[in-house]
Amino acid sequence: MSKVIVGYFIYGPDNGGIFLDGAPSDLFCPKCGLLLSSGENYAPENLHTGRIYPFSFTNDNRPICSSEFVSTALTSDPDGVSFVGVSKDKDLFLVSPRRKVTLDYARRKTIFANKCNLCGHYAEIAGASPGFIKDASTIDPNGFYRTDVSFGSGKAQAPAVITGTRLKEIIDVKGFLGVYFKPIFLE
Repeated sequence: MSKVIVGYFIYGPDNGGIFLDGAPSDLFCPKCGLLLSSGENYAPENLHTGRIYPFSFTNDNRPICSSEFVSTALTSDPDGVSFVGVSKDKDLFLVSPRRKVTLDYARRKTIFANKCNLCGHYAEIAGASPGFIKDASTIDPNGFYRTDVSFGSGKAQAPAVITGTRLKEIIDVKGFLGVYFKPIFLE
């Protein structure tokens, strides 16, 4: 049986920024130091990056984009994603998908390690890609999504960003520097 692609993880280069640098300490678990759910909407006022790309990630895995990328994305999915300005003097926005998708973590053999007994978060979550999804109907071909789990370790944990198949094509046509995709399969 062939694998059916239902969406894509979107990736980009590291822009050298540290998104959580300067974040208030009460946004983190006092025991393990992981970001609490109360801190999921945090955004810095003036993110500093080494370089600006159309779509990139900070050192702590936050997706950042330019206004050109925002314009492209909004033509496809104006209601499924928000873009929060994170710099006073640069063209930088946090990419924040509003919809969540649950991957098939058992099939992917995702590793959940070192659970904190205070906040309940895992210090390490590895194994997003290749992704498998249980219900393909949850991904609109024109949409932006995020995983329900934050991958990575420590403060560098963040949800993976997902695009629908048609949105990926729209982004590809623009030829944004450094942007690449990995497929998510149904079967």
